[in-house]
Amino acid sequence: MTLRTTRKISFTKKDADNFKRIVAESLVKKYSFDMNAARLVVEKSTFAQMLKEEPRYAYHYDVEYWAEKVKGESKYLLHC
Repeated sequence: MTLRTTRKISFTKKDADNFKRIVAESLVKKYSFDMNAARLVVEKSTFAQMLKEEPRYAYHYDVEYWAEKVKGESKYLLHC
């Protein structure tokens, strides 16, 4: 029988800010976003909301996943 321990993982604001910065940089490199626009859409995105409300979910996915999702939201977010 194997017992699994549940370890509490905490994420700091610094961790979240770093993750958002890396996603914004990915938008610039992969999708040719302007850095200011990339930062804006990241801050307004579902990704940023998930980092705040469900960080374990957000950190479960990698930068490329979130960059693609944020890009998909960007047309709407840039016009709000």
